Amino acid sequence: MEFEDILIIPPGINFECTGCGNCCLMWPVPVTQSDYLRITSHLEPLTDEQAGLNYFKERDTASSSAAADKLNQFPYILEKQLDGRCTFLTDELRCHLHENFGETAKPSMCQLFPYTFTEAPDGFYAGLSFAASGVLFNSGRSLEEQRDFLKTRLALFKRLFPNLRLDWSTIQLYDGQPLKWVDYLLAEKKLLRIFRPLSAPPEGDDDDDGVTTSNGGIALTINKQLLMASTLLTELVPKEVDLDHENLLDVSPLQTDLVIVRHLLDFFLPADTYAARRDAFGAHVFKQHLTQPPDIVQMLISNETSVPLAQICRLKLGHLDDDSEELLRRFVYCRIFGKLYFGAGFGHLSVISGFHHLGLLVALVRIRLKFLHFYNSHKVGINVNIIEMKMPPVSFVEVAELIRGLERRLSSLQYSKEVAVSLQVLLESPLRFARIIALSE
Repeated sequence: MEFEDILIIPPGINFECTGCGNCCLMWPVPVTQSDYLRITSHLEPLTDEQAGLNYFKERDTASSSAAADKLNQFPYILEKQLDGRCTFLTDELRCHLHENFGETAKPSMCQLFPYTFTEAPDGFYAGLSFAASGVLFNSGRSLEEQRDFLKTRLALFKRLFPNLRLDWSTIQLYDGQPLKWVDYLLAEKKLLRIFRPLSAPPEGDDDDDGVTTSNGGIALTINKQLLMASTLLTELVPKEVDLDHENLLDVSPLQTDLVIVRHLLDFFLPADTYAARRDAFGAHVFKQHLTQPPDIVQMLISNETSVPLAQICRLKLGHLDDDSEELLRRFVYCRIFGKLYFGAGFGHLSVISGFHHLGLLVALVRIRLKFLHFYNSHKVGINVNIIEMKMPPVSFVEVAELIRGLERRLSSLQYSKEVAVSLQVLLESPLRFARIIALSE
């Protein structure tokens, strides 16, 4: 079998479009020249009202960074209506192009969504975007049952990105320690074992790696699984190597933790999910706050009121329901399976720093849930006592919408080199990772 024919599919992951229309809201959809010509050929039959709309605008390439070079073959993007809806989205939440002219009339990126593919030394790893409701709910048939269709999506992916080549030759376990691909795959197998979805079929060699994912038959919480995986990775590091760098900065470790959480929370899960997109992380203020942090790291809860982040974190979120825990587990599992958390798959972080960054994203979801409850209590005028406050049950929909928002940011994230270097060093620390996970409890 040729390398290009090797398609590796995650077990236990399903997808079927729910027809919710969420993917047609707000997203900037890039359009190729052939897409543009094909779609404009279908515009004549539209109604007078539709004919008055602007359907495309030229993509701004003047400020494109090297990270956006893969979009060079997309000269246009679909224009949106004032409310953020795609101009081709009907009142019945259906695509006008798909309904009237077939699936292949849509922009190529719409045809590809929500499928993702990562080229690795041993083949192409399939994945899904958690911005799609069908992915969040794990609905429909398994991806393995859709293998033939996935092959057509992979072929489309290759046509859209013919020059996209990921270099996995320089991956590192931690900063300065190279890691061979075969050794990485051995470690990854254990990570996937920890986070394997409940919907995945059992593996024949489950007991061979010594990894336990349950306590007396009860699935471990996502936080316990994250800590278990962090320990698994750091046990590969020689004992004389200090990953914690506690004396690196002239400020308390906890204050540094809060600065990291505060900046990443604002970037990945802003209070206004549909606020103007910020694809680049603000490096200058982040570095300034790391070296000279404010006395109190604050979170804004209204135009005039803020509250210490540490106070928010003292809220006890407690256990999420089983479906929410499973959603977070699938999110982590799919990022690991798709190699979308380290090396060429994410910011060229080392495996340990990359995994800690991934786990931190889960912690951000949990901390944002605490903040939302605190904000809602404040909004209705309740005098909030953090110590005595008890969190109400968190719904699956709340967790799902935060994961959807997180995926929106991840899909276009650009860490500058200086931010990537800072995160590489700061997130190597297993102690820091455990503290941040504790903040999210």
